[in-house]
Amino acid sequence: LDNTDDNFGQYLHTSPNGEIVVVAKVNDFSVSTSDEKIAILKLSEEGKTLSSDLYANRCFKLDCSAMQDDYLLLAYSGTTENEIDQATYLAGLTSEKMESQNVHCLSTDGDYETIDHIEVKKSAVYISQLKINAEALYLVRKYDLDGNLDESFTDDGRIDSNADLYNSNFVVGENGEVFVVSKSLDNDFEILIKKLNSDGSMDDTFGVDGIASLALRYPITVLDKLQIDPKNLLYISGDMSIEGS
Repeated sequence: LDNTDDNFGQYLHTSPNGEIVVVAKVNDFSVSTSDEKIAILKLSEEGKTLSSDLYANRCFKLDCSAMQDDYLLLAYSGTTENEIDQATYLAGLTSEKMESQNVHCLSTDGDYETIDHIEVKKSAVYISQLKINAEALYLVRKYDLDGNLDESFTDDGRIDSNADLYNSNFVVGENGEVFVVSKSLDNDFEILIKKLNSDGSMDDTFGVDGIASLALRYPITVLDKLQIDPKNLLYISGDMSIEGS
């Protein structure tokens, strides 16, 4: 990337043949901040540059990216033609055609804020969104790789009245179960975990009425990464406040 580009955060992926794919939000200082762009850099396994392309002009926010096999998915927010309204988009690109624009691009419903997280699992795309002006509504939706909504997946979006929606994340298991992990608003020492079945319905056998509570030794400040392994064990990482540090 150009030395004048300012990196606003990046995602790193690898393709099946060992290529390295970097997705970053960049800004050339010679233009206004409203013209921030998404850059996609592809490297060989040895680190040699194969391609470097700009994807979305006038990008407000690069929310997340995910890659499965040779398929890259981007979730980002940008302006519409009148440059006032904000819309959120999901775009999919194959590794061979990363210079293509607006492939399988869709806009989220108006009642929801920016896409919060995206995950690809067995040719299915899972997206979490936050409900605008509503408490405790963190909705997970399921799509195919063409952006078609799976209407059989029926998450009602409710976590717990004590859940911090802006400090929540989710992960998908091998069999399609979804775990939504949230920092508690009432107790800095508590993490709340909601489990959904593969059809999006609440698993009432998990925890108490579908929500488990995890007590920590020290107060948590930020949730970071989630991962689930083949044995269905859930790993949570984040920042904790230990003696004020």
